[in-house]
Amino acid sequence: MRSNGLGWTMMLGLGAVLMVGSAAEAQGIRVAKDANNPSVGVTPARTDARAHTMPAGPMLDAGMVRNWTDANITAHLILGDSLEIEMSRLAITKGSSAAVREFAQMMVADHSATSQTLKREMVDEQWGFAPHPADMTDEHMIRALTELRGLSGAAFDRAYMRHQVMHHDMLVRLSEPLADQAKDDDLEQEIEKMRPTIRNHLERARTVARAVGVTDAQMMNH
Repeated sequence: MRSNGLGWTMMLGLGAVLMVGSAAEAQGIRVAKDANNPSVGVTPARTDARAHTMPAGPMLDAGMVRNWTDANITAHLILGDSLEIEMSRLAITKGSSAAVREFAQMMVADHSATSQTLKREMVDEQWGFAPHPADMTDEHMIRALTELRGLSGAAFDRAYMRHQVMHHDMLVRLSEPLADQAKDDDLEQEIEKMRPTIRNHLERARTVARAVGVTDAQMMNH
């Protein structure tokens, strides 16, 4: 079991707290459920200082997700949504380009919707939530956010869009192997439903990135 020290807390609404299983407890995950509003929020308890000391870790490829469990896949998708939402909220306030801010608003809306669905299904279908040791999604999130917080103006726009292209490129490449790897039919179907949206996000990200001065070579630099 991975111990990443980030203290991921998962909460469902504002109702009575329901602790669900010792496995979730062992992973540092608390699940609270509101019968009237079964939504979930994931917030990393992170520090920027840690981003400067941890190894960056590789971006995932298809071979690295072989033999992942449904709990590994679910954690990767939810953490990825959290990455997009956190970075894009920052871009809405810091982006100097109207196209960048518009793209960021789309990211927040689309990834929030996907995330809520995944979290609800995770609880209903009991997929579990267990980041795989090879999955560095949270570390990449910390590093990306640390970089973006230190930038402004056109430099921020370029860095944000570069991260968006790289992350969505990874999502497109992993979506098929992740769907194939999923044991639960509902999880496989959820991934398949995401694929057209992810591809659209990638193409839009590339267009906006080029418009703000990101080169194709920079987009490929994972």
